[in-house]
Amino acid sequence: MVRKLKKTVSNIGPILIKMTDDEFVINFGSETVTIMERYYKGLDLLANDNLEEAELIFKNLVNEVRGYYDSIVALINIFSERGDFPNISKIYNVGVRDLKLILEQLPENGKIPFTYASNKGFLKFLYKLGVKHLNTSRINDAITNFQLLLRLNPNDEFDVLEVLLQALFEKEKYEDILALTSDIDNLKNHSIIYNRILALLKLNRKDEALKSILELKEENLKIFKDLNLNKDYAMDISEYISLSVIDDKSQYYWNNFYRYWADDIGSLEFLISNIKNTDNLSKNTINPLETFSHYLEEQDLKEATIKNHLDNLDIFIEILDNFDLIISRLESLSKTTSKTNLNKIITSLNKYFSFIIQDKEKAKSFKDELKKFKDKI
Repeated sequence: MVRKLKKTVSNIGPILIKMTDDEFVINFGSETVTIMERYYKGLDLLANDNLEEAELIFKNLVNEVRGYYDSIVALINIFSERGDFPNISKIYNVGVRDLKLILEQLPENGKIPFTYASNKGFLKFLYKLGVKHLNTSRINDAITNFQLLLRLNPNDEFDVLEVLLQALFEKEKYEDILALTSDIDNLKNHSIIYNRILALLKLNRKDEALKSILELKEENLKIFKDLNLNKDYAMDISEYISLSVIDDKSQYYWNNFYRYWADDIGSLEFLISNIKNTDNLSKNTINPLETFSHYLEEQDLKEATIKNHLDNLDIFIEILDNFDLIISRLESLSKTTSKTNLNKIITSLNKYFSFIIQDKEKAKSFKDELKKFKDKI
C-alpha cells in the first residue's frame, strides 16, 4: 500500500541538494520516498491501461507537492494523447508557476543535469514548454526557454540546440546561430552543419559556406540525400516535430528547416550546385517501431511495458501504413485472441498512431475507428 504524505500542501516543495561544485539535484526532503512511491504506482497503472486511476494519482501529487515535475510531465503526456487542450494549458500553467521555486534556489552558475534521475521531469518540462512556445509563435519565449535549458543541462540530451536554432532562424539571428555552431566537430546531431551553412549564406558569407559544403562528411552528406524536392514541405511552423529521444534525426531535418532554405537569395540552389560525392550514397532509413520505442522510453514506461507494446505492434509490422488491413487483421485476431489481450493490442495501436501521425485529425479518425472496433468485441 502506498503511504500518504504527512505534510500539508503548502509545506511540500522542492529543495536543491548540492552534488558537486555546480551540480544540483531536485529533492523533497523526508517526503521524497513517499512521493516517488505514489508516482511509480501511477506509472504501474498507466502500464496496465488504467488511465483514470493513474491520472488521479498524478493530479493529487501535483496538488499536494509544489514543483514535482515528474507528475506534471505525466499529465501533459496523458492530456496530449487524448487531445484535452484545456487541461494541457492548465497543467503547463502549474509548471510555469513552480519554476521560480527551483530557479530561486539555484546559484548563478548552477546546473541541474539530466544525469540525475530526480532532475529529468523538470528538464523534460522545460523542453516541452519551449516546443509549446515555438508552436504557438511565442518565439522570444521559446529562445529564452531553450537557452535556459542549455545552461542548466549543457550535455543536451534533448538536442535542444536543434530546436533553438529553428527559433533563431525565425528571428533571423544568424550571428547567434554561427556562435552556437562554432564547435561543429563535437556536435552529435549531424544535421546542424546545414544550419551553419545556411546562416553563412544568409549573411552573404558564400566563401565560408562553400568551404563547409566541400568539407561535409559522409554522415552529413546522407542528410542531403533525404531532401525531396517533390515533397510539399510546410512553409511555416504548424507544429515542430519534436523527436528529442531519437539518435538519428536526419530524416526530420528537411521537415523542420526546408522553409528557411527556400528563400529568394538562392540558398538551396547554392547548396545543390556545390555539394559533392552524394551519388553513391543511399538515403537514411527509418524503422517506425524503433522510433516508437524511443518515444515510449521518454514516457518513463517500464522496459517490460515497452516490450509488450512493441510485440503487439509487430503483429502488424508489414501493414502499419494501411489502416484498412489493420482492422481486417484485428477482426481475424478477435476469433482466436482473448478480449483482454485484444484490448491491449488496441491500446498499443492507439499509442502508436497518436505518436507517429502528425496530422491530428487523421490520428483521431484512426483512433475513433479503433474505438468502434473495440466496442463491438
